[in-house]
Amino acid sequence: MDRCDHTELPTEACAHCRPAPAPIKAAAASKSQPTPEAARAVKTYAPRKLTRPTEPDDWRKQAACAKEDPDLHFPEGTTGRHLLQAEQAKDVCRRCPVMLQCRAWAMETRQDHGVWGALDEAERRSIRRGARRHSISPAEAAAKKASQPPKPSTLQDIFDAGTARLHGGHLAWTGKAQIRFDGQVYTPKQLCFLLDRGHPSTGRVMSDCNVSECVLPQHLADTAERSRCPSRSGYQRHLRLGETPCDGCRNANTDADNRLRRTGTTKAAA
Repeated sequence: MDRCDHTELPTEACAHCRPAPAPIKAAAASKSQPTPEAARAVKTYAPRKLTRPTEPDDWRKQAACAKEDPDLHFPEGTTGRHLLQAEQAKDVCRRCPVMLQCRAWAMETRQDHGVWGALDEAERRSIRRGARRHSISPAEAAAKKASQPPKPSTLQDIFDAGTARLHGGHLAWTGKAQIRFDGQVYTPKQLCFLLDRGHPSTGRVMSDCNVSECVLPQHLADTAERSRCPSRSGYQRHLRLGETPCDGCRNANTDADNRLRRTGTTKAAA
């Protein structure tokens, strides 16, 4: 009979393919080990036991993002709501116990997409460029980045980091002259106005106290607020338009002048 053509590893050789055992003398078998032919004759083929190699990425089991929606860390854009999504993903990373391992792995393997270790793809590219300039590895550059204070994640963080109290109840701006956030550009006064009013300003935002650089939200008014009657701003608008100020605006302007002389500000006490 022809032998079987086994294409897969069997658990036991079939009777057609198993070679017949060679004759073994009883006396020899009792005093010595079986011959190689006899050993092969009775050998069975057990399924191979597959052992999983030790994973070098065991840090992933501790990752905080393992319990989050995987799509959170892979925004589909870099503007608007996608920026907000990236910031939410970075918040998850910042409370992760293996953030630095994740960041180093992403740098070494050149991950081109997604948020890894609280860094998005643009930040990783920037770090790699810096690493080339300073002749260090991407992982070393990422570790250096981790030692730096994190960027502000909200407009309120930018406000808190960029303002300082002045004598007389005024507020000075100590940050950048232009603030870029979520795809928008703000002046310091526009940012302070937005945080206080809850909506973007209309036209130019100006201080109406005696400190022109003051950014205290209560001392700011945009074009829409300055044009309302009765108000000091309305009084000034009447004059710019060559109009006779209304009684309400005239009284408001007089009250503001009196407050300015007494307190240094035209704003009424809260």
